[in-house]
Amino acid sequence: MNKLKIILILTAVSLLGACASLPQQHIPELGASKAASLTRVAALDQTNHMVQHLDSSGNIVYIQSFGGGGVGLGLMGPLGVAANVKMIESKTNGEVAQLKGKINLEPVAEFSAAAQRAGIALHNSNALVQLSPYLHVVKTTEDTIGIGCGVYIERAGKVDRIPVRYIAQLPLSYSLDELASLSATQQLALQESVAKGFDSILALLAYEPTAQLEQEPKITVLSSFASPRFEYKMAGQLIREDSDIIWIRTVTGVMGLLKDETELDY
Repeated sequence: MNKLKIILILTAVSLLGACASLPQQHIPELGASKAASLTRVAALDQTNHMVQHLDSSGNIVYIQSFGGGGVGLGLMGPLGVAANVKMIESKTNGEVAQLKGKINLEPVAEFSAAAQRAGIALHNSNALVQLSPYLHVVKTTEDTIGIGCGVYIERAGKVDRIPVRYIAQLPLSYSLDELASLSATQQLALQESVAKGFDSILALLAYEPTAQLEQEPKITVLSSFASPRFEYKMAGQLIREDSDIIWIRTVTGVMGLLKDETELDY
């Protein structure tokens, strides 16, 4: 494996993980009152050549790692890597220009509605749990973009602690042109899928305090949604399987991946 590819893989892992580490710690229980507060983690404001925002509020995050040169650039050392980064940045910026403002929904509002359905009281200043919802938009292949619901979770007052991230992959994918020109019907379908995605994350969070991390099976996972472009098997732990989603803990956080798009090995 050439130097350029190694650097890009490590960079992609760090960006996709944003701030998570393995093994994940249990989140604090919501308690009998099921209270939580909305916040915004610093990770959502971090942008670079592979990560940009698709909305003015910065709650729809676009991640794309395609573009750049091949082995030749990788053999050129730092100059080659810098050139490769510039090429990826150019591709990212071009696609962001097409997609900016085209996803007509507000992740925080959608998550707030899901929390209400789950009986969770948000905006509670005394809550131990702080939640930062967002939309996770990923270029999974040269021709395909996948979408997931994401939530960062922190303990109130623990500014030195790494936030835990939960993502649920949605059963929708688009080409760049499709996502840039969604019809009203497609926008509605996306909104409904996002609502279900946040519902599924909250259902898992309700289960998490009872989970036994040390008893979770060790697995490897291959998913273009979890590791786009440089598809590689990630080590993790199996939390549970729902009807169409596999919930896993990996170095990039807790992820709910579509069963029919994920390779799982014990």
